[in-house]
Amino acid sequence: MDIWKEFRNKLKDDTLTESDFTAEMRAFLQPLLCGERSASRRRKFLEAPYDVYENVRGISVILHCSDDDYRLDFSYDDVSWRLAFIECITLPVLGMEAVPYSKFVSLGEKEAFIRREKEISQLVYFYLKFKELVGKEEALNMFRDGRGEHICARSWVPFYSEGLSYIAYSAWYESRINGETVVVQEFQENRCVMVLYNHIWRNVYFMARHLNSIIEYAEYMELFETVWKDRAKNAGWKIDFVYKDEYTSLIFNRGLTDRANGT
Repeated sequence: MDIWKEFRNKLKDDTLTESDFTAEMRAFLQPLLCGERSASRRRKFLEAPYDVYENVRGISVILHCSDDDYRLDFSYDDVSWRLAFIECITLPVLGMEAVPYSKFVSLGEKEAFIRREKEISQLVYFYLKFKELVGKEEALNMFRDGRGEHICARSWVPFYSEGLSYIAYSAWYESRINGETVVVQEFQENRCVMVLYNHIWRNVYFMARHLNSIIEYAEYMELFETVWKDRAKNAGWKIDFVYKDEYTSLIFNRGLTDRANGT
């Protein structure tokens, strides 16, 4: 059975059917690969060079596309095959059976996404559980960590006023700990602008499909904004959000409460 050849023929002719996908992932994978709206993706997959790997669960095909590597996992029995996963993350652990093994290769920027997906998924799970138990507003309160973040900024950044120390701390933390691509575009006592390019928080929602099924995007972003509003308030700022394409601008202006000036 030449699974990859059969799949490619169906992909080329746009003749994949429900039975070509596992029940678990059908609702996600079928729209991704079928119909006119998916024509460019099918063409990209068909034109990409690839490597095929056999494993105990089926076969995996890694497509080397210009924008990323995509791995397609197929399960099969004696008479049929099904597409089980499409992933952009594949851990480089082939050869681990040759123990002792200690060559853990870096995945570069993808490691930040892996870390953040796990953290964000857990945060959303806890938020929804708290919401179920105590209501939405109290659940949001659980994640208002501004006082603690303000103390961190004062403790770790002594070079600026308290307000600017918080901006410097936040920018460094988002870049080095959360793996965001951060650019501070304005850094003044009365106004600061921090831009998160390819914003991981937003991208996780669309790439980690399990989140789509448990929380609406608007509420997901409300959780994000609630956290940042509380942090800004405790550092003496008001904050506005501008979303464009895949980047997010955090715009800080002096609010009514100004901790840096002691009022």
